[in-house]
Amino acid sequence: MHIHKGLIATALGTTLAVIVFTHSSELGHLARSHSLYGLARPLLFIAAIQGDAKAQNNLAGLFAEGLGGRPNATAAAKWFEKAADQGIVEAQFNLANFYESGTGVPRDTGKAVALFEKAAKAGDLLSAFNAGSILAEGRSDLSPNIPQAMHWYRQAAEAGYASAQHNLASLHARGMGTPRDWEAATLWFGKAAAQGHTTARMELGTMLASGTGGTRDFAQGMKLLRSAAGDPRLADSVKQRIEAVCRTTWDASEADLCAGRP
Repeated sequence: MHIHKGLIATALGTTLAVIVFTHSSELGHLARSHSLYGLARPLLFIAAIQGDAKAQNNLAGLFAEGLGGRPNATAAAKWFEKAADQGIVEAQFNLANFYESGTGVPRDTGKAVALFEKAAKAGDLLSAFNAGSILAEGRSDLSPNIPQAMHWYRQAAEAGYASAQHNLASLHARGMGTPRDWEAATLWFGKAAAQGHTTARMELGTMLASGTGGTRDFAQGMKLLRSAAGDPRLADSVKQRIEAVCRTTWDASEADLCAGRP
């Protein structure tokens, strides 16, 4: 029997093409995991145009980072958006950052917050923290919203995110956009401080040493302040605060704690 080699080659080529098309997502993720980005890009693109949300997100990442080819922020934003619309939390987070910075899309802080909030509702703590940070501070195109900021900070804080605990405490302590609540400030500064957040230790230490908020514990306050002083970024601020609280000592025992102060 005579077998036409051209027909065999065509059949094999067709079979290979079908395999690549059908399994482009798995093959693309495999190539990406082995840093074969030049191969991963076209494979993930095939899967992405078929609607594979994970492939869309990972393809966007390759465009964003310039892996497997030139960086393309516009293409990255496009594919992040398609993946975000399908509920990929990582894509929602990344697209939010793009909108906040105006990378690959027109800058739109409102859209950034909406995306961070969507990801936060799915349980992403960093998205909750970012939404809180933007809403607490406001931007040129978005007014502050302290109650909403506190909502997102609280979600992350209750899940143990130390920076959110610190920021939530700061809002309670400042009483800006919300009634001042020293008890809540002490609680959240304490939780962050217990996790090693040095700024929280400085703030709580100052409160306790000075009696701000009604509770004075000079010894514990000085202990926290001296602990915070180990952070080079805070050393000067802590020194100034120790000097200030030591000028208000009440008795000899407190004065003793100030001896040898930085």
